Amino acid sequence: MGALMHQDYLMWHQRGRDLYLASKVTFFDKHIATIQPWPITVIEFIIVAGICVVFYEITQLLIYKAFLFSSKPDHDTHS
Repeated sequence: MGALMHQDYLMWHQRGRDLYLASKVTFFDKHIATIQPWPITVIEFIIVAGICVVFYEITQLLIYKAFLFSSKPDHDTHS
Protein backbone atom coordinates (compact mmCIF):
# COMPACT_ATOMS: atom_id res chain seq x y z
CA MET A 1 0.00 0.00 0.00
CA GLY A 2 2.79 2.39 0.86
CA ALA A 3 4.53 1.71 -2.45
CA LEU A 4 1.34 2.60 -4.35
CA MET A 5 0.92 5.82 -2.41
CA HIS A 6 4.56 6.72 -3.02
CA GLN A 7 4.12 6.06 -6.75
CA ASP A 8 1.02 8.27 -6.75
CA TYR A 9 2.90 11.06 -4.98
CA LEU A 10 5.76 10.83 -7.49
CA MET A 11 3.33 10.93 -10.42
CA TRP A 12 1.56 14.05 -9.14
CA HIS A 13 4.88 15.67 -8.23
CA GLN A 14 5.99 15.26 -11.84
CA ARG A 15 2.67 16.48 -13.28
CA GLY A 16 2.46 19.51 -11.05
CA ARG A 17 0.13 21.23 -8.65
CA ASP A 18 -2.28 22.61 -11.24
CA LEU A 19 -3.03 19.22 -12.81
CA TYR A 20 -3.43 17.64 -9.36
CA LEU A 21 -5.95 20.26 -8.28
CA ALA A 22 -7.76 20.02 -11.64
CA SER A 23 -8.13 16.25 -11.20
CA LYS A 24 -9.52 16.71 -7.69
CA VAL A 25 -12.01 19.31 -8.90
CA THR A 26 -13.14 16.96 -11.67
CA PHE A 27 -13.56 14.10 -9.17
CA PHE A 28 -15.57 16.36 -6.86
CA ASP A 29 -17.81 17.55 -9.68
CA LYS A 30 -18.50 14.03 -10.96
CA HIS A 31 -18.87 12.08 -7.72
CA ILE A 32 -19.55 14.36 -4.77
CA ALA A 33 -21.35 17.47 -6.00
CA THR A 34 -23.94 15.57 -8.04
CA ILE A 35 -26.56 13.87 -5.92
CA GLN A 36 -27.54 10.37 -6.97
CA PRO A 37 -31.28 9.83 -7.56
CA TRP A 38 -32.98 8.06 -4.65
CA PRO A 39 -34.28 5.08 -6.70
CA ILE A 40 -30.71 4.19 -7.65
CA THR A 41 -29.64 4.48 -4.01
CA VAL A 42 -32.49 2.19 -2.93
CA ILE A 43 -31.63 -0.39 -5.61
CA GLU A 44 -27.96 -0.32 -4.60
CA PHE A 45 -28.95 -0.78 -0.95
CA ILE A 46 -31.14 -3.79 -1.82
CA ILE A 47 -28.31 -5.39 -3.81
CA VAL A 48 -25.74 -4.85 -1.04
CA ALA A 49 -28.16 -6.05 1.64
CA GLY A 50 -28.92 -9.16 -0.43
CA ILE A 51 -25.22 -9.93 -0.81
CA CYS A 52 -24.74 -9.53 2.94
CA VAL A 53 -27.67 -11.84 3.73
CA VAL A 54 -26.41 -14.50 1.32
CA PHE A 55 -22.92 -14.27 2.83
CA TYR A 56 -24.37 -14.56 6.34
CA GLU A 57 -26.54 -17.55 5.45
CA ILE A 58 -23.68 -19.41 3.77
CA THR A 59 -21.38 -18.70 6.71
CA GLN A 60 -23.88 -19.85 9.31
CA LEU A 61 -24.67 -22.98 7.27
CA LEU A 62 -20.97 -23.87 7.08
CA ILE A 63 -20.54 -23.30 10.83
CA TYR A 64 -23.66 -25.38 11.56
CA LYS A 65 -22.40 -28.24 9.38
CA ALA A 66 -18.96 -28.07 11.03
CA PHE A 67 -20.48 -28.31 14.53
CA LEU A 68 -22.89 -31.02 13.43
CA PHE A 69 -20.07 -33.06 11.91
CA SER A 70 -17.82 -32.64 14.96
CA SER A 71 -20.56 -33.59 17.43
CA LYS A 72 -21.53 -36.92 15.80
CA PRO A 73 -20.88 -39.84 18.15
CA ASP A 74 -18.27 -42.34 17.09
CA HIS A 75 -20.02 -45.69 16.46
CA ASP A 76 -16.79 -47.69 16.17
CA THR A 77 -16.20 -47.82 19.94
CA HIS A 78 -19.06 -50.24 20.68
CA SER A 79 -17.94 -53.83 21.40
